[in-house]
Amino acid sequence: MCANYEIAVGVLAYLWTSGYKTPDDVSVGGIGGTRGGAVFGLTTVTLPLVDLGSLAASYIADTSASPFVPAAPRFGLSVGLTTTKAKAAQARLLEVE
Repeated sequence: MCANYEIAVGVLAYLWTSGYKTPDDVSVGGIGGTRGGAVFGLTTVTLPLVDLGSLAASYIADTSASPFVPAAPRFGLSVGLTTTKAKAAQARLLEVE
């Protein structure tokens, strides 16, 4: 899992020039969820940026109204995970049904 797509594409380029096939031999993932990931066969972790911003704004509003701030606030959000192969398999299943 790479921190971003630029790094992931660099890893893919190295693997391809070394004779590896992705995602057959090695799976490479990136965080960010840009549209270009599907072209390269990257596993993608998408971040719910709007939800993150909303949660941060709510937290700031709530804590500024109170003199007590939790030492280690915890938040829960769901991230999405997609792979090119998984999407292709889903498409085939939908065609059969």
